[in-house]
Amino acid sequence: MEIRILSELSGIQIAEVTDEPIFSNVKIACCHDALDQRIFDKYLQVQIGLMHIPRFVGRPYFWDVANVDADTSISKVNAEVHSGLVNLIGFLWFVKDTSANVMSTFSYAPELHEENLFQLSTTNHFTNATGDYADTVFDRLDFIYAGEVFKIISKLTEDSVQTDLHSAQPTKHGIQPSKFNHTLYNTTNRIQRALSFLVLARSQSFLPLKISFYTAMLECLFTTDSSEVSHKTAERTAFYFDWPDRYEVYEIIKLAYGLRSKFFHGQILENKVATLEKQKDLSVKLDDIIRKVLISILFNNSAVFADDDRLNAFLNSKIFASSKPNDMYSLKSKEKNSSQMKKKKRND
Repeated sequence: MEIRILSELSGIQIAEVTDEPIFSNVKIACCHDALDQRIFDKYLQVQIGLMHIPRFVGRPYFWDVANVDADTSISKVNAEVHSGLVNLIGFLWFVKDTSANVMSTFSYAPELHEENLFQLSTTNHFTNATGDYADTVFDRLDFIYAGEVFKIISKLTEDSVQTDLHSAQPTKHGIQPSKFNHTLYNTTNRIQRALSFLVLARSQSFLPLKISFYTAMLECLFTTDSSEVSHKTAERTAFYFDWPDRYEVYEIIKLAYGLRSKFFHGQILENKVATLEKQKDLSVKLDDIIRKVLISILFNNSAVFADDDRLNAFLNSKIFASSKPNDMYSLKSKEKNSSQMKKKKRND
């Protein structure tokens, strides 16, 4: 039995279009003046309707034609493909900041006369670091890289125990519940929990909330207890990666912590993060820091971050074995000097 699969995308432009698969057997296309009749026959155009068809014209979309057994569940195929493509598009963020999304996935079996078309729509939509929706250009190599990240993360999260897989199946209204909703939290690892905060951050357009989730993600990665959390998170992030200016990274994270504290306590934000432009600037910087940190962890140190004892020893060694020994004191001293200067200005 033939199944035609296509996914509607937003926030993405393609530098090159080929018929080579980019994920499983799924390909990416971009029609311009006319719809590809290999996929869009008249019946399918009528069934998808006036709401969706224009979104495929002149826009990139995923497509595949699969041959499956006659008793194959089209609904299940559609759910699996949709979930995979949502993850793939999501992992393009590891290439660069983006608000690319899979909006809907359709699976259509021309040979069947009943229940031959299924649709799943995404309920959470990613925004970029400024909280906006804008097109980002990607090429085939970007999708290949996102696929490699997909494989690594899938491997790291495969041991999580789900309590009720049936509840994670699509509803009769075509809604795909998140599998994370049905996962035992204590069976997840540090990286999986951090990625869940990343998803929450990227799903927000309201910047104080986005920045708060970014901060929680770093806290999840770099702390193992409740002692000096904000300083420890900022310091360890600053020393984990070979930044051009560690103190700048430290200050960015401390600034984000200050915003999060005020926001979550329902207080007025400080002037240095009160305007939308200042929040956008902070969010973009945080987004870039987090991307570099996560890529390094996933490709180089995932095993270390899965073990609290190893992680503490590893991060302490990063600080105390710094190529600049005085750096381990400079963050605290710079912070103290900065605080004293602010106090002096207030007294003046």
